[in-house]
Amino acid sequence: MLIFVHIPKTAGSSVNRTLEATLGYGLSHVEAHINKPNFSELIEECNWLSGHVVRQGFTEKLSYLDNIKYFTFLRSPTEQLISHIKWQFAIFDKGRKFFLSHPLRNQIIALEAMNIDYNKPSEIIDFLSRYRGLFLNFQSQYILSDPKRKIDSDVVKEECSFFSAIGTTQNMYKVLSKLLDADLPEKRENENKETYFNENVFFEREVSDFIKEHNARDTFIYNIVKNEIEPKFLDLEK
Repeated sequence: MLIFVHIPKTAGSSVNRTLEATLGYGLSHVEAHINKPNFSELIEECNWLSGHVVRQGFTEKLSYLDNIKYFTFLRSPTEQLISHIKWQFAIFDKGRKFFLSHPLRNQIIALEAMNIDYNKPSEIIDFLSRYRGLFLNFQSQYILSDPKRKIDSDVVKEECSFFSAIGTTQNMYKVLSKLLDADLPEKRENENKETYFNENVFFEREVSDFIKEHNARDTFIYNIVKNEIEPKFLDLEK
């Protein structure tokens, strides 16, 4: 069985569509089902699973299965961070029913995100600091067996070797084509192109320096995947 560790805001909807078209029956968004008593029955006939579930969450629930292969994708950390903030606007835009379907804490965070003055770096930094677990070093929480583990280049490579494939969203279809042994057309879905705020401020010095310091684990892991692990997987090394 193929397992997609779907880190939020990393083009996962497109991956799910590809898995369905290529492998047939599977279950996406397993985070809604993984703690149900009948979870093992729900996935019995599945060829693949996908969900916003951290790596160790999957391994704990699927320890009884053999022949499992895991894969995932990372997005450029600042782009993922911006997209994650934009999602706070999107859940409100999708209507009252969708908004209220989220836990109260998520509703509060979304409303706070919508009321930031994005021309004031101090407000952005304050917001990210208060909700750092949701926005800072977020991708590494899904990748590492222990999100608090001290990392260096060797540790990151060791942790990433858990995955049969790990790549970047930039080369997502190339990685998927090799993983699934199929010639896949590139068709990205659910891209949020709405402009809710001034995104350029995230690349200006004050906010950029904050992100550089407080989102450093994500950046470190992403760069190793992008520059070393993914090229090796795709046989692009010089």
